[in-house]
Amino acid sequence: FPLVAVAWGDGTLEEAERSTINMLSSTHFPKQCPAGQLLEKWLETKPTSEMFDAWEKYAKSLVAALPEHDANELKNALVKEIHTVATSSGGLLGWAAISKGEHKVMQRIEAALTRV
Repeated sequence: FPLVAVAWGDGTLEEAERSTINMLSSTHFPKQCPAGQLLEKWLETKPTSEMFDAWEKYAKSLVAALPEHDANELKNALVKEIHTVATSSGGLLGWAAISKGEHKVMQRIEAALTRV
């Protein structure tokens, strides 16, 4: 979900972002499984804000339940992946590769993955 949320952060999902998400997700699950089918739906239609709220609650609960080392590893891996998605659509000559909307979503994801 975080990969898709970042890609839709500026209101549109670019083809480069779609390709990056498909590449990254293929390391986690096969495209034909239920998670892959759900991902395809999210790549076609922007997930609702209620979905983001639900993911955020889930992430906070998960991070609180994990040992600190595992929570940090999860956060670092996910932050790396969302950054890869956010920068995949380029920008102008390397500038502004991450839109304000994408940056805002990235901050929200990082906060959800940060232990309190």
